[in-house]
Amino acid sequence: MLDDGSRVGGAEVEDITVGEASGEEIVVPKLNDEGVAALGIALRSKFEAYKKDRWLYEQQWLKNNRQISGEYDPELKKAIGNRSLAYPKLTRVKCISTLSRLMNLLFTAGEKNYEIAASPVPDLETEDLDDVLKTLATDASGEEVEEAIRNFAKARAKRLELEIDDQLQELGGDKSLSYVALCRKVIMSGIRYGIGVLEGPFATQHISRTWTRDSDGALVATKVEKYRPMFDFVPLWDYYPDLSAKYLHQMEGRFRRIVMTKSALNDLKEQMKSIVLDDKIDAVIRKYPDGNYTPQTFETELKSEGSQSASRTESRGKYEVMRWVGNVSATAMRKAGIEIPEGRDTDDVLIHAMFVDNIVIMLQIDPWSSVTNGETVQMFHHFVFEESESSVLGEGLPEIVRDSQLGVCAAARLILDNASVMRNFEVNRELLVPGQDISTISTDKCWYREDGPATAHIPAVRVVELPTNLPELMNIMRVFKDLADEETFVSAATGGDIQKGPSEPYRTAAGASMLHGMAALPFKDVVRNFDMFTESVLGAMITFNKAFNKHIEGIRGDFRPVARGATSLIAKEVLGVQLDNFATTLTDEEKKYVKFRNLAAARVKVRDLDDESVIVSEREAKQIDEAEQQALAKQQAQQDEMLRAEIRKVLGDAFKSVALANKNMAAAEAQSVEVVLNAMEQGINAAELTGKGGGDGQGNTGGAAGGQQATADTNERPAAIGVGAVAGQEDVVGSGEGAQGAVPGGGLA
Repeated sequence: MLDDGSRVGGAEVEDITVGEASGEEIVVPKLNDEGVAALGIALRSKFEAYKKDRWLYEQQWLKNNRQISGEYDPELKKAIGNRSLAYPKLTRVKCISTLSRLMNLLFTAGEKNYEIAASPVPDLETEDLDDVLKTLATDASGEEVEEAIRNFAKARAKRLELEIDDQLQELGGDKSLSYVALCRKVIMSGIRYGIGVLEGPFATQHISRTWTRDSDGALVATKVEKYRPMFDFVPLWDYYPDLSAKYLHQMEGRFRRIVMTKSALNDLKEQMKSIVLDDKIDAVIRKYPDGNYTPQTFETELKSEGSQSASRTESRGKYEVMRWVGNVSATAMRKAGIEIPEGRDTDDVLIHAMFVDNIVIMLQIDPWSSVTNGETVQMFHHFVFEESESSVLGEGLPEIVRDSQLGVCAAARLILDNASVMRNFEVNRELLVPGQDISTISTDKCWYREDGPATAHIPAVRVVELPTNLPELMNIMRVFKDLADEETFVSAATGGDIQKGPSEPYRTAAGASMLHGMAALPFKDVVRNFDMFTESVLGAMITFNKAFNKHIEGIRGDFRPVARGATSLIAKEVLGVQLDNFATTLTDEEKKYVKFRNLAAARVKVRDLDDESVIVSEREAKQIDEAEQQALAKQQAQQDEMLRAEIRKVLGDAFKSVALANKNMAAAEAQSVEVVLNAMEQGINAAELTGKGGGDGQGNTGGAAGGQQATADTNERPAAIGVGAVAGQEDVVGSGEGAQGAVPGGGLA
């Protein structure tokens, strides 16, 4: 397969083909000359048909180019004649403003308009699935297994995204253009002509660096060979698609025209020796020793309208090489000597072929099918500016604004024609003295008359005023300019002029950004069209890496490209306020479900700051989180220890209080016993002194004696208590002065 090495319209090619890059041994088959010749004639005939179908599109593209350049079409220029040819370049301003706006929306500094995501239900290879299962417990549930698979696939997708980020930095055919520079060419082509085309990926060899550990365990840098994808911008003038198809993906194939020098054509024999036919290249050079390149009609017209119209076009020694990527019948390929699997005689086969005139110099079945397990890789990626039911190639901005542009041009021509009319004079020669110069009018000129008093009231020279209608013409021009703004949704606000915008509240950076954000909303459909282009390119890059970079850890997996161009249509200040409000209104219950590093990164990006210089990396963030968790764990352990010490102190004080209380209680009980014993001793001694403590069986006598003693003692103490007990009777307590023998059996004072 031809590599992209050619610059735009150039002739250089790379020396790596898909089959060679995949490591497979390519054997050039012995082809059938008659079959190859028949295939060359068929391809040439098909190209002439495609070229004829494209003729009407070429005429429109020429009109668009003249409209942007400020040149009238030949038929209109002829109709204007010798009048003013003023052409205000309104279309050019609209195209540049649209290009700048789209580039600003799609390629914001510090942000990407894409990401690589894992499929919602990842399909892992057996080896990867085994690695995931090893990390889980043997009794893990099905939900835990699915979550682990999704997390594994997300990590792989992130790894592939980083690899593609690196590849996109050096992607162009001349090895210097980045992805952004290529996309700018594609977008500009889409704006000018309705469609932009990018071709690729092609495989190129690249020396990369990896890190391994030696026998001592130290990291050592090692150089490894890798294959990088390369893309090439395709000028629309060199692109011949199948215009009979209703949609681009339904095309049978497409041709690309490449102009090569003789030396470049000879270099193909060495650079692509595995797939080109050396003898056919020699046959081309013998048949056309001075080349077969003849400038196409559109090339002549394009050059005649530019500043190089007087320069000579050198066509000697150049060859017009046609490259076909599309389907042909399996029968035609088998007749050419290409091996086709049995049972596919009625099928069409996707091939890559190159031919000069009708001589095939390269022929092979789609090389991607052999390295992607039959997966088709889209080699041409299209950006359609505005889709149209009448054109598979869409419509460019000049077509949309053409009538308004011509209206502005007509008004400008009338203004200049009317304003350029000098003063007009009516001269009556009969009233003037003969011999005077009446052909010119100049300052300080004297006019001599020789008429009589009858004509004295008639001036010999009178000024004739012609109507210019300049105010009316200026209003007409403004009307068409306003129509152009509405037709193209590209106004002064889109270009950065906010003089006609809302007043004072919007005279700030935030207000201007919000105004620009609102002005960008009509671009949403265009951005979504570019998102489809982005997904097509990234899808091809994913397939490329899965085919050629299998040795890179983390490339395997089930991935899908996600374009995010449409998400940049919100004013950054509005998004910034939303993020700030979200961060400040989170509750404690919600915070545990939020990824705060990602939130901080989003708040930094929305302010056009470099997140890599402001936000720590994921590794550093992980270290910070681990250190914070360790500090929190240590603090929690200290708090737990202090709590345990406090509990021990409280319990010690409580036990001390209980012991003291028990001690006091014991002392109180001992004192109470002593008091009782003392009282009993005193009671016994009193009974002995009276000798009358006995009773008559009913307790009356003893009680009376005790009561008397108690009464006597009352005078000595504040109170006297008498206690008596007789079997079969209740105890009675008596107190006070003169308590009588109510206590049977004795009394105690």
